[in-house]
Amino acid sequence: LFVWTNIQRSEETINAEKRFFNSYTYNWDMKKVFTNEKHVVQILINITNHQTVQNIIGHKNRIAFLNYLSDQINNFELKYKLIAKNYYTNSGKFAVVANHKDQQLLLSFAEDINDFLSKPLSFGNTKVNLIANVCFIKTPENIPDYETFFVFAQELNNPKYYNGQILYAKELYKSDYYEKLRNIDHILLNAITNNKFKVHYQPIYSIKEKRFKDLGLGILFFAAAMGLGLGTGYAKYKSNKSENCI
Repeated sequence: LFVWTNIQRSEETINAEKRFFNSYTYNWDMKKVFTNEKHVVQILINITNHQTVQNIIGHKNRIAFLNYLSDQINNFELKYKLIAKNYYTNSGKFAVVANHKDQQLLLSFAEDINDFLSKPLSFGNTKVNLIANVCFIKTPENIPDYETFFVFAQELNNPKYYNGQILYAKELYKSDYYEKLRNIDHILLNAITNNKFKVHYQPIYSIKEKRFKDLGLGILFFAAAMGLGLGTGYAKYKSNKSENCI
């Protein structure tokens, strides 16, 4: 039986916008999964263009649209008699978590919800196209720890992973890459402490006006632990004041 007990007030655990459990509850539950080495399977649904969709349908319709999506999730769960715990963790992100014994049911559910989300959706008089990353994860088999899991989940907000198909954590997860992301604060602090940052200035020349119009400022740092070298991690800041130019 797949049950977690939460001794909390409902307003602390249920997302008022969604009728699903909220991000606080999800974080707490996932921490218990990894601490107690519970074997669960889950589907993460990240609508990467959530903000664009909200702009199209209007802020007033946002909650109604999210409830429309949550109803579809519930309907597909009923179709497969899937017992799961549903979460809405804000900004177009859903999670559906089930017992590892129900893996095949969850995969069937994922096929349906992915097919539904990949088609234009009619909402009122508006049609919207969602870019939704739907990812299947086995924990802790696919991702080793709580911290790395949430770095991975955040990375799924990136539309570059979208291909219209179900994504699988076992294929996407690369331990070295996520270890680097987890340690980025330490890496940046080390770069500051050991003077590993370099500043490069680049004059911007206008061929049309035959003069230097602007100045680009590049900040680079070297981080051997991340396999980064010159030209990686380059951020360009552009001045709008021509008087600052060479």
